[in-house]
Formats: sequence, C-alpha cells, structure tokens
Amino acid sequence: MANDINVTYQNLSDNKDGSVLVFLKNRRADLTALPPTAWQVIDRVGFNGYHNFTYTVDTQVAVSWDGGASGVLPMEVSEGSIYALNQVEQDYELMQTGLSTESNEIDVANNIHTPGGIEVTLIKDGAPVMKQPGVGFGDQAAFGLTPKIYVGLVRNVTQSETLTSAVMSQKFTEIDLTGLSALTFALKGDREKGYYFSVIDRHT
Repeated sequence: MANDINVTYQNLSDNKDGSVLVFLKNRRADLTALPPTAWQVIDRVGFNGYHNFTYTVDTQVAVSWDGGASGVLPMEVSEGSIYALNQVEQDYELMQTGLSTESNEIDVANNIHTPGGIEVTLIKDGAPVMKQPGVGFGDQAAFGLTPKIYVGLVRNVTQSETLTSAVMSQKFTEIDLTGLSALTFALKGDREKGYYFSVIDRHT
C-alpha cells in the first residue's frame, strides 16, 4: 500500500538569489500545450537551512467555471477513478462515475454547458499540482500521476501558477520517489562552478 512521502530540501550551497521550484509532470499531457503547475516554490532558505513538504497519497480535485466565479471546493479523489461534473436537478455536482484502466490515472469529465468550459485542478499537500483549463462540454481532463518530482533554480515564479515556456526551457533534475517513505535532496555548488541538486538521503 502506498504511503505519504516526506521530502526535505536542504541548501548546502552559497546560493541566496534563486527560488527552488518543485513540480510534477502529467504523463498524459503535452507539456508544451499544457505546462505544469508550480507546486512548491521554496524561498528564504539560506546555507544549512531546510524546508519540508509531503508528497501525499491523498489527492483532491477542485473544479471551477465562469472564470472562477463558481466551482466545487476541493474533494478527495482516488487514483484510478473517473469523475464527472454533472447537472443534478438545478445544481452542478462532482461525482465518481467509474474506474480507470490505470491505477494512477484520474479523469474528470465535463457534462455541463458553461461559457469557456471548466478548469480542473489536482491538489496535493494543500497546493495545486496540475491544472487543465478550458475543458469543454463532453470533454474530460486527463491526469496521469507518477511519484517523481522535478526541481530547479528559478526566479520570479509564484506557487500555484502555470509555468511559462521560458521557465520550462531551463534545466530541471528528476527525483524518483518510488517505494520511499522519506527523501532529502540538497542544492550544492557555488557561483564559480555552478549549482546542482543531489539526493543525500532516502528511506524506504
């Protein structure tokens, strides 16, 4: 059975300028057309400092429409399930409608008529990890989750925002969390030789 994974970032470098960005990739999306979301943006961690966050088993989904004026508050969902936003009498309700063929996938269908479609957001550890805007009537948001995080040094990135093509063109380090209960990664290096990320501890 999967478990929450406790992740710790440590700054073992002389870097004081950039922020550490952590994001996930939706393996069922074209990342050029549908860029990732800034899940964690870690600031103000000086030398020998640390920051903790959790890759949670629990995932929530939130849905909004009418430019964010209306929506469904985050609700717990299960990986490997299919959901739909349906009209029930005069109301719109998000409900589970079936099971996916893959255990780590979540689908959310839009069965309501609303200008601009709906925006579907997946949430872990209280922050958005993936978004799919503009899901039209009869279409669905498709999310494929893998226990991998991507980390890099960035500037002027805000947590929960969609990453720009300029940000995505930078170098990121992939860190696999499969089978772990805890992991620590660190930023090392200096201005002269450059900075790099390295896993320094892991626990199964």
